[in-house]
Amino acid sequence: MILCVIMLFVIGGVAGTFLWFYRAREQEEKNITESPTSVPSSFNTFSPSPFEFATENPTGIITFESNAPSAGPSTSSLIDRRWEYLITNIGPYIVPDDSVVGPEEFFATYTESPRYAALSWIATLDLETDVYNMSIQLLVERYVLVVLYYSTGGLQAWNENFSFLSSKDVCNWNNDSRNTEKVVITDDNITDSKSDITHEEGYDDITVKRGVFCDSTGSRVTIIKLPNNSLQGEIPWELSLLEYLTQIDFDSNQLYGSIPAELGRLSRLQALWLKDNDMTGTLPFEFANATKLESLDLEGNSLASTLPPEWGSLSNLFYISLRLNNITGTLPLEWQGLTSLKILDLDGNQLEGKLPDEYEDLSELISLYFESNRFEGTLPSSWGNLTNIENFFVDDNILSGSVPDEYTALTNLKYFWFNGNMLTGSVDETFCNSPLSDISTNMQSNCLSNDLAGLPAQIECTCCTTCCDRNGADCVANIL
Repeated sequence: MILCVIMLFVIGGVAGTFLWFYRAREQEEKNITESPTSVPSSFNTFSPSPFEFATENPTGIITFESNAPSAGPSTSSLIDRRWEYLITNIGPYIVPDDSVVGPEEFFATYTESPRYAALSWIATLDLETDVYNMSIQLLVERYVLVVLYYSTGGLQAWNENFSFLSSKDVCNWNNDSRNTEKVVITDDNITDSKSDITHEEGYDDITVKRGVFCDSTGSRVTIIKLPNNSLQGEIPWELSLLEYLTQIDFDSNQLYGSIPAELGRLSRLQALWLKDNDMTGTLPFEFANATKLESLDLEGNSLASTLPPEWGSLSNLFYISLRLNNITGTLPLEWQGLTSLKILDLDGNQLEGKLPDEYEDLSELISLYFESNRFEGTLPSSWGNLTNIENFFVDDNILSGSVPDEYTALTNLKYFWFNGNMLTGSVDETFCNSPLSDISTNMQSNCLSNDLAGLPAQIECTCCTTCCDRNGADCVANIL
């Protein structure tokens, strides 16, 4: 009996073991059958190609079709989905107006462009940024600034990157501990000497803060300051998508190409500074649409253009410097509408024609620099109404006639250089024997006689600080 019981226990144990093994194997096969056939691609090995193309089905819903083999409905990677989301949501905003293709084809075609690189960075490397919970505006801002970085040699050329291409909010892509900064355009500290006048004076200590800055809400890019940072490349038109921009400062870099006409769309832009670069092309007439523009500095480039008459509508403009370019043509009569203008610097160009009488309307003018051009005709007597003028430079032109007696009214004059022209006559009654004689004015004229050639001085000016020969050269201090 005992033996029978033992045999029954053995048989039951073997049967139970077999049944457990059978059920375990059955469950394992079931799990294998229900599991996906592949896994999402690795972040480290993902490549944006093959690119997904959007199509519109008859219901009007945008869907995406990939030219890659399908691995099943649940295998689309995070990065694939980010590409899809970016193309769908910001693609329509970031494709050029003249593009004949949609966002999908545009980025698939220009895979070597800074635009593709920028979108690829956000999709594949900027993974800490939750693109799905960002507004379209913030996504576009982030994209535009990355385009700027890639377009101007950020990785290879920039002296400092100011946290560009970091996971930080773009409002912190700067070297300032604060995340906001407000532009304060003012002319309170305009100095006396031309060499000392800079558009940076009168600003609230912004010369040391560089990078990207936002408004008080911390969500709208208002300032981009990257002067003297070895930017090399072309200014991207996409900056015009930053609709809240008030200031762009790219002074003293190696930027080339034309100035994007699209910047004229920036209705809030107050200051545009591109001094000392290698910009070519023309002055965009579209800037007339940037009606809040107050300070424009394009000095020291290679711009070959005429002066756009349309700019005469910029009634808020108080500073403009186009010196040392290749500007040709005449002074537009329409510029008499620049009634807020305080500094007009056109020195060192190839401008010609007569000086317009109508510029007497520029009653706020403090500094006028027209030297080293090809202006001809007489000095307008109406300019005697420019009673706020302090710096008046018209030397090295082809002006003729005499200095108008009406200039006696220019009682604020500190510099008046009119040598190197064909002006004649005496200015003693105007400047030396009048109320002006009590004012310390630095005057330079052709008041040096050539005794060897028996030629008298062209200008009689006993109170001139400096006298030059008939060619406006060999200038020496006048012994009063």
